[in-house]
Amino acid sequence: MKQRLTQLTAAAILCLLFAACQTKFPNSTMAFQASDYVTGRITSASDMPATSVWVIIKQNGQERGRSLTGDDGSYYINNLGNGEYELLVSRGGKQLSRTITLPQNKVFNIKIDF
Repeated sequence: MKQRLTQLTAAAILCLLFAACQTKFPNSTMAFQASDYVTGRITSASDMPATSVWVIIKQNGQERGRSLTGDDGSYYINNLGNGEYELLVSRGGKQLSRTITLPQNKVFNIKIDF
């Protein structure tokens, strides 16, 4: 019984340490900031979900995140900060680009002819 309690205690401590390592404290102020994200759904001109489409977010020419659309055409990219971004939608040589601003706009449903 004592050995089982020791194992459970050790497991709980490891879980707490892991959670603490995942927490970010910007500028040592110990303040939590919600990360911004973009999400939406890519559909074809005929309103069908556009599957296997890359949605890429760039800032100042540098890629900040990407997502491959699922069966329903949806995508989600997180861990972005406030600011202007370029949102690229790409599949097989066809590409659409638009400028977005976070945090005001977060949901981008895009209709494109693939």
